Amino acid sequence: MNRSTIGLLTAILGIVLVSGLSWLNIFQARSQLNQEQAQLDQARTTLLEQKAAFEQEQTKYREETLSRDLSENWGGVPAQRVLHPNFRTTLRYRETMKSWFGQGLQTTSISPTIKAKAQTITLETLQQLDGEGKGAILKFLYQENLIGQL
Repeated sequence: MNRSTIGLLTAILGIVLVSGLSWLNIFQARSQLNQEQAQLDQARTTLLEQKAAFEQEQTKYREETLSRDLSENWGGVPAQRVLHPNFRTTLRYRETMKSWFGQGLQTTSISPTIKAKAQTITLETLQQLDGEGKGAILKFLYQENLIGQL
């Protein structure tokens, strides 16, 4: 073998060695990136679980606070009922009508102005309600002996 052949083989061997080391470095870097990605995925999963647990605790706290407030301020009416639009609408209606009781709503001599206002509010309120809400209004009017007077 002559010198040029040995030089050529040495160069080729050097290129193969450098390429192999480069491939090894790339493989190690990919492996490290995969491990870090797995750690990040695990951390993300843990954070999502913690977030879900926190939101569940927050919801439970809100429900407990609402239930406590309702039992103190609404005589134990269930939260779902108070939050239902029918409840708020019928409550406003009842409060309005009860505020007028002092103005003679339960007497036989209802002023035409109050009677017209009461009829208008009753009809407007009934249009806003579903069947259950309408039933609540009719029950209220019946219990207060207002059916037939308005």
